[in-house]
Amino acid sequence: RFISEYEREGGYFNPHLLYNYAHLRDLSFRVFYHQPFKCLFLSVPSGSLLRLCSSKFKKIARMKHNIEHIRKEISALLCDHDIPETLRVKRIEDVLVKLDEVLEQQQIYFDSIQHTGRLQKAMLPKEEYLNGLVQDHFLLYQPKEIIGGDFYWITFKDNKLTIAIADCTGHGIPGAFISILGMSLLNQITNIDRITSANRILNRLRYHIVTLFHQKGMIEETKDGMDIGIVVIDKNKNTLEFSGANRLLWIARNDEMIEIKGDRMPIAVNSLLDPFTNTFFEFTKFAKPFLEKQDELHSFTNHEVSLTKGDVLYMFSDGYADQIGQSTNKRFMSHNLKELLLKYHNETLYTQKDILKNTFERWKGNLEQIDDVLVLGLKI
Repeated sequence: RFISEYEREGGYFNPHLLYNYAHLRDLSFRVFYHQPFKCLFLSVPSGSLLRLCSSKFKKIARMKHNIEHIRKEISALLCDHDIPETLRVKRIEDVLVKLDEVLEQQQIYFDSIQHTGRLQKAMLPKEEYLNGLVQDHFLLYQPKEIIGGDFYWITFKDNKLTIAIADCTGHGIPGAFISILGMSLLNQITNIDRITSANRILNRLRYHIVTLFHQKGMIEETKDGMDIGIVVIDKNKNTLEFSGANRLLWIARNDEMIEIKGDRMPIAVNSLLDPFTNTFFEFTKFAKPFLEKQDELHSFTNHEVSLTKGDVLYMFSDGYADQIGQSTNKRFMSHNLKELLLKYHNETLYTQKDILKNTFERWKGNLEQIDDVLVLGLKI
């Protein structure tokens, strides 16, 4: 019944969900509550998600239109000297009543956005989670708006620390939706599917995003997805795995900055997948054979690195480097960020965070922040 209901509604069915659903009765209440949330969330057709985003934007557009219309009405009334003063006052009062109604709707909307922001922050791992797992760390997380499309994700299992830094398509409401989806998928991939290799996590994440958004490489369809970097630190072997989708990793070691580049493809449909995207949907119900084939053909690269005590790892989205400077009217650029981090990598990571934040604010000046900013530093 669980399967048929969602297939009938056009939802995507993940074969793993039946196994999870069948075993819920034997689990604790906390898992019982948490797990169906993931199942139901993953089963929502992508069209519903897009329609929800679309309805939010339509509400914003209507509010802007109404306010502009009221402004014109007041301006016309003030300029029309043929209207008797008493009638002019009455009409202005009527228009102001309309304005109050629009502003009340606007306040309800912004209250909703603020609450969504609190929910999104609650889903993000606490920074203190890294205490004891690494020698030192900092996290600079500064969304452009109340809610954002950048997110970080952390899990520790079997003495392996897995960290993801992601930059979702857009920012604000659309980016927030995809970030919540990304966190939910990463939880399923690592904690349920038990996938621990960095590149295999990205392979499976890409598969879910492409199928959930029904991406076939057509011009008119959504190209939403994310750029993401993942590190898996094996505490027993003191080694690191890194895999990136349009993201890279920097390692500061012995006054040098080692750069490990990810693959130049996103977590979404792309030109490399175009000849194969139709096959995604032929294997939706029996995903395992195609997953193995797709991973073999277009797998993300898995980089393995031996760690040395004192290494400092840096992961980041592109928001910091892309910020326009007030004095130069140019982007900050990644090579300047690299030089800045290398210059101060021997400082405590708390100090490094302050330096990054102050440098960003000085560079930005009075200009608007153009994108979400996320930088993570870890000292081994």
